[in-house]
Amino acid sequence: MNIVWGIIGCSIIILFSYLLSENKKQINYRTVTIGFVLQIVFGYLVLKWQLGKDVLSYLSDGINGIINYGREGLEFVFGPLAENVYGKLKM
Repeated sequence: MNIVWGIIGCSIIILFSYLLSENKKQINYRTVTIGFVLQIVFGYLVLKWQLGKDVLSYLSDGINGIINYGREGLEFVFGPLAENVYGKLKM
């Protein structure tokens, strides 16, 4: 049932975008449909397929590693000033 709610939510966003569009004739429905289908496929791959979960976890760990390198650089350059940039720096 959660999947149905997600599809309904995406459909409502597309509907609002259509209704608020100033030039409805310029909308490329093929592009919108392909994007919507790709969103559903990507969501399925990431949420229901183990390989998709593993790939997303791997990418997430890589991004977190880059962020941690940035934090270390901030601490090196700014020292104690870096702790108060966005609240406490260490997570």
